[in-house]
Amino acid sequence: PEHREGYVDEYIDFYKYFIKNPDDAYIVRVSGESMCEANIFPGDLLIVDRGGEPRHGDIVIAGINGQKTVKRLFISGASVRLMPENKNYQPI
Repeated sequence: PEHREGYVDEYIDFYKYFIKNPDDAYIVRVSGESMCEANIFPGDLLIVDRGGEPRHGDIVIAGINGQKTVKRLFISGASVRLMPENKNYQPI
């Protein structure tokens, strides 16, 4: 597409607004449908910020048996569950 310099009010530094520490960020492409009810679909790109401590209710990328998975984190006392957002999938 044609770039129209005259129509740009300002350029936005993506990292400044969305990533606390760019050295701790990376992008992954989604495969699988376990999070479709959270509007995360196969082929989507996710920006992952490894800089913070995951909290209850966050959507996280977790390593399970050498595989990565995207799930919602549920913490209750000493119990931790990785919850899909698709009724056809089971919690981990």
